[in-house]
Amino acid sequence: MKKFICKTLLYIVILFCIILVIELLTSWMFKDEVLNPAVDIKVNSLVHKVALPNIIICGDSRAERQVIPSVLSEKLNGEAINIATSGGSLSTSVNSITSNGLDNNNEIIIMSLSFPNINDNEIPEGGFHLASLVNMSLVEKIKILKMSYFPYLGSLIGNRMLELVSSKFTLDEPRLSNNGFLPCEGVIDTLNSEKDPNEHLWYKNAKINGIKSKLFVQTLDKLSDSNAQIIIFNPPVAPLWYTNFKGTSLDYYEKQYSQFLFELTKKYKNIHFIDFYNHPIPSLTNQMFYNYMHLNKEGASIFSKALADSISKDINPDNYSWMRNRKKLSLE
Repeated sequence: MKKFICKTLLYIVILFCIILVIELLTSWMFKDEVLNPAVDIKVNSLVHKVALPNIIICGDSRAERQVIPSVLSEKLNGEAINIATSGGSLSTSVNSITSNGLDNNNEIIIMSLSFPNINDNEIPEGGFHLASLVNMSLVEKIKILKMSYFPYLGSLIGNRMLELVSSKFTLDEPRLSNNGFLPCEGVIDTLNSEKDPNEHLWYKNAKINGIKSKLFVQTLDKLSDSNAQIIIFNPPVAPLWYTNFKGTSLDYYEKQYSQFLFELTKKYKNIHFIDFYNHPIPSLTNQMFYNYMHLNKEGASIFSKALADSISKDINPDNYSWMRNRKKLSLE
């Protein structure tokens, strides 16, 4: 029995040492990497198409499918591209922007960042945000991932290998022709949409003010050192959402998230927060939404104009030579 215990302990120590070596190597090799081939493909394709983009739209699907580059280009007199992807996180966006030098020339960076960015319990059910995870300590990763730590390592290596060949791929034509924007088609089903607040994966067993919140602050600190003006927005939801979920845990978490962003962005001179959850746009009716969280094409057009108007109030165009020059041309 004693021999068995000693052998077991030895195997545990060896396994721990192997994990520790792998952890040190991956943290060193993949620090500040994008680790999302879909983002790399978008950036590579769009930077070749738009030589000097100065309005960068990034984040998750609520930017990819709701913010139209052509509308922002026209309203803000710039060149906009949309590099957002489904499930995009703050870390993924920041790493992509900084590694491609998209934050060095007085750009405007517009980010859609949804509640999962600070929910510690979202990762196992919602998928791995690899760029976020790689910057955590081993203890933090195990706390977040639990039994999913080894699949995380597999995803990390797999995504890095895909990244190495991503330059050989180009963006599909619908996204390329729209500078990265891909609309949702259809209208929300007001009769059959889920009404149980416990069923939505973003909020199920939510845990906030933990590891991901800390990492969020650290990542935003890094981005604040850039020359860019950063706009973070909490996206709108369908009016049906308020009908079905007002006063529930989902409504509570969204309000907590908005408050978190409001308090956090106050300390930065170049980071601004726009809250479309607590201050909805009246013209965005249920007919403008594809589902609770995503606008359809018609809604995206209205939202993009409203977003551009809000940005214009936050940012002085005279601070941006490219905005000044285009403003002059439009007046001549």
